[in-house]
Amino acid sequence: MMGRLLEVSGAAERMAYTFLKYLGRGKEEWALAASGYVVSIPIFCDLGFVILSPLAKALSMKTRKSVLTLGVALAIGLVATHHAVPPTPGPLAVQEFLKSM
Repeated sequence: MMGRLLEVSGAAERMAYTFLKYLGRGKEEWALAASGYVVSIPIFCDLGFVILSPLAKALSMKTRKSVLTLGVALAIGLVATHHAVPPTPGPLAVQEFLKSM
């Protein structure tokens, strides 16, 4: 549900463009990694990738950078949060699984 809200409202895209504005031109990889890091806190990283991958494609066409480079930067931001930050669904699911054993 949270992922759908981020997608429909355009909040994830707006956040990425805000990071891009503050980081400046030429730092699209960092902007996508930072937005992926923040987006992955309330949702799973695979859903975040589905939501933000069209943004990586659009930035690739706009800046003439490789879509692979931008996609990997996005994935790094998403996975870093998903595996390391406790309020995200991944670590909480592991905690619940271990608690039931």
